[in-house]
Amino acid sequence: SVTLAYVLHNHGWLSHDPDDSLEARWALAKCDMIRSRTHSSLSAMAFAEQRYRSTDAEYANRSRDKRMSQLQWLQDQGKSAGCEEFYLPTT
Repeated sequence: SVTLAYVLHNHGWLSHDPDDSLEARWALAKCDMIRSRTHSSLSAMAFAEQRYRSTDAEYANRSRDKRMSQLQWLQDQGKSAGCEEFYLPTT
């Protein structure tokens, strides 16, 4: 069962996508969601590097910095949720 206190505490992990599993919609699969968001952020960072590094290095740097900040936050969330350890790039 899910309590209101649980929902309030985990509101950032609730999914509004009707195609997501019931567990994902109610933030009961937080570790899976963290891994999914980590993968998406890494993919977006790789795309920006590949697409913009040679034409707009400043944008590529800003994009990388933003994604690295998100990845660090996700890693911290994963640790606090007790998820299995996963490693992120250091640069």
